[in-house]
Amino acid sequence: MWHRSSPYFAFTPSRRLSALGYAGSVSPTVLRVKGFRFYFFSREERRAHIHIQHADGEAKFWIDPAVGLAANFGLKPKQITEVQKLIEEHLNEIRGAWAKHFPSGSH
Repeated sequence: MWHRSSPYFAFTPSRRLSALGYAGSVSPTVLRVKGFRFYFFSREERRAHIHIQHADGEAKFWIDPAVGLAANFGLKPKQITEVQKLIEEHLNEIRGAWAKHFPSGSH
């Protein structure tokens, strides 16, 4: 696991993936709202989830079977609450983007 103080985190998420040898767009953005970027990693676990990036930190939420926090790296509790509400408001759009990006339902 990479630690946030690692030089690896000096890169943006897409540059981090390039540094690891991934080619192409493997982290498509699904939604940008209120300073949050919602995106997928193409080469990660099978359970449906969404990553969130903000200037203050990052988080990961499960989107199936229900919305729930999987991990938080630096976001404040108020931001986590806001992100969860945004995910719930855009859940159909996010799940639709997951299904389009991972046509077999997983990857």
